[in-house]
Amino acid sequence: MIGEIQRAEVLLSQKRYEDAEQLLRSALQKYPQSSIIKYYLSVSLLGQSRNEEAETILRMIVGEEPENLAYLQMLAEVEIDKEDYEGAEDKVRHLLKMNAEEPDYYVMLSRIKYSQRNYDRALEYAQQALELDPENLAALNLKVSISSLLGENDDLESSVHEALRQDPENPYTIANHGMSMLNQGKTQDALDRFKQALAIDPHNALAKHGLAEAMKSKFWPYKMFYMIGMKMSKLSGQNMWAVVIGSYILLRVLRSLADKNPSLQPFLYPIVFIIAFLFILTWVLNPLMNLYLSRNEYGRLLLDEDDLKTSKLVGISLAASVLMVVLLVLLKQPIFFIAAILFFFFMIPLSHMYNSVYSEKEEKKVQWLTYGIVGSGILGLVLKALNGSEFLLIVSALGIFAFQWIINAILIKQSSRRFD
Repeated sequence: MIGEIQRAEVLLSQKRYEDAEQLLRSALQKYPQSSIIKYYLSVSLLGQSRNEEAETILRMIVGEEPENLAYLQMLAEVEIDKEDYEGAEDKVRHLLKMNAEEPDYYVMLSRIKYSQRNYDRALEYAQQALELDPENLAALNLKVSISSLLGENDDLESSVHEALRQDPENPYTIANHGMSMLNQGKTQDALDRFKQALAIDPHNALAKHGLAEAMKSKFWPYKMFYMIGMKMSKLSGQNMWAVVIGSYILLRVLRSLADKNPSLQPFLYPIVFIIAFLFILTWVLNPLMNLYLSRNEYGRLLLDEDDLKTSKLVGISLAASVLMVVLLVLLKQPIFFIAAILFFFFMIPLSHMYNSVYSEKEEKKVQWLTYGIVGSGILGLVLKALNGSEFLLIVSALGIFAFQWIINAILIKQSSRRFD
């Protein structure tokens, strides 16, 4: 059995997960009661993204040997991966009761709190890990990520320096450094770091995400919204709502003042139009920039499937709006003006049909609402052209307005900062 385990360890270290699985299943037939073989089998399954199978095995061996901390730790890792943060935290706190001096357990707690956007607690646990092990690279990288988000540049610089001193060729550390630069607005420096990380590890997810964001941030409108998004991420859900609702009320007040005071209209209407335009940009700028990346031979490799689908839908909607403007100029028919406006605003729901932060139920709701908005709008255009009926056009317009508030509620719930 020892020989099989040693060969499996070599295969797993080489990331030859399928070969390791085959070896371990063969060994398990000889030693069906061996927990260590089952453990390594779960590791090989995790390497193949067969997490449910791995979790089943881990729960079985944890039940057989509840005192084995390695098994319990791996089960907690699986729960973190599937975003069962409460279950994972319960297990990590049990691990800490058994061994309060293990820095990796504090790193796991920090990762859980970071994923839950409780950045203060995440930073606290990362610091506790570093007090136990000042050279813990995972804790240092977490500290870099959190300090970057919170704008704590003094801690950020020292943590980056220490992480790079320990392992200057670590692709995750380099990509993390790139994200910290991007969050500070140093776009070109960030680009260089992401490229360096990908040269070492072409599959590094953080570097690919960061490179896409940095490429888009070369355009100052996107960079401005990226930096605004960074500031918003520091706010609680209540404060995020205050910003959204306050901005909407400000727009309405300025428009009302302009309508009631003709002498102020030359000053207020431009402000109203600028604010309204910025609101629209917050919805469509990211998918439009993804559309730009998707046209690039290398840029499209940085986008996930949802980004690609969304960018195509937004591109079609924008192209249809432009076509309607051309038809308006050529044919002088008012219906094409309405169509151009409608197709332009269709970009708002189409740009949010797919998003990894949605739950399955939320995604279905958003998609059906989008179908309803676009379908009623197109049918409304047909009826408007045939008999002058505007009912479905009004329904579509109200749907677009409601859609923005529904998506705001989902995104604020999923992205707002949490505090204990």
